Amino acid sequence: MSEHDRIDDAEILWRRIHVTHLVDTGGGPRVASAAFKTTDLSIDRAGLVESAGGDIRVTAAGGAGVAELAALQYRTVALEPVPDPIPENPAHAIVRGVISRGQATALSRACVFRPI
Repeated sequence: MSEHDRIDDAEILWRRIHVTHLVDTGGGPRVASAAFKTTDLSIDRAGLVESAGGDIRVTAAGGAGVAELAALQYRTVALEPVPDPIPENPAHAIVRGVISRGQATALSRACVFRPI
């Protein structure tokens, strides 16, 4: 898998989640929509992180864990994750543009929180 390839629908993407973006619902923490309500959302391609010998701790450094979503879940709400490798992180990808409140809410509901 090259870092320049199109991201397949089934590819797992991780978003670092800071503790301030967790909501306690009584049944365990869930990711707040604020974690996705941003411009140019930074994410990591899980498969590339893992193939380099890393795991969620690499993506979650400085955070509480990661929000895990398949690329298709972004596309379902009219967002497009694209590869954006950088020298210090070849697994880096981005969702360009401004994410609306509705899109952020849909992503927060669909994601799985994986604590470190």
